[in-house]
Amino acid sequence: MSKPFVENPSAHILVIGKQSGLADRVQNALGSERLQVSRFDRFDLARSFLAEDHPDLIIAVLLSHVSLLHVCLNIRADTRLRSIPLFVLANKGTSSVQVVEVLNAGADDCLVLPFSFPEMLMRCKALLRRRIQPCSPTDVLNLEDMQLDRVERAVKYGGRVIRLGTREFNVLVALMERPGRVHSRPQLQKAGWGRFAPENERNVDAIVGRINKALAQANRPHLIRAIRGLGYVLGMPRM
Repeated sequence: MSKPFVENPSAHILVIGKQSGLADRVQNALGSERLQVSRFDRFDLARSFLAEDHPDLIIAVLLSHVSLLHVCLNIRADTRLRSIPLFVLANKGTSSVQVVEVLNAGADDCLVLPFSFPEMLMRCKALLRRRIQPCSPTDVLNLEDMQLDRVERAVKYGGRVIRLGTREFNVLVALMERPGRVHSRPQLQKAGWGRFAPENERNVDAIVGRINKALAQANRPHLIRAIRGLGYVLGMPRM
């Protein structure tokens, strides 16, 4: 008997996508790896399922670009669901700009048709590994009275929950991993967008601005400071 391609063969995957040959093949490929699969044609139908269950991975298959953005934003806005990896399989002809928009909206990975099923399965494996692996001490980062939980993708500052978008959260993780160290814009851009980073590095300024604005809701000083000509540093403000 062949070994399951993930360490936890009981992993549960939710597939959202209209009836199509590709959706059928995705479901069959996952099932052949002895994974539990639930499938819904539309996100509004899947919401009832998500209210009762908590899958290990969500895959959105061949939805329209507008629908994909809607799914990503709604999942990341829900505190119960935001830690679940979201994998998008996009239609042929999806542009690089649209891919960036989907990732900015909260998707963890995106494949555009045509793609190979072995590659799709390996990407699923990577996302499931990230989701299923047990929490370690480094999954929770602390600085002064701010706490960041990588697994739950949650931030608390001064005891108050801080809501951040996916890119903002990723940039804050990079800064909190090395507090007091100056991070260049290209470094933070890579942290926020990965390999789909936009060309304009000034997008980082907007991200940092949104993080500081969110932190200000806790009536605490801004922790992220700009270092002229170099980038940004995370640390308590100088007196």
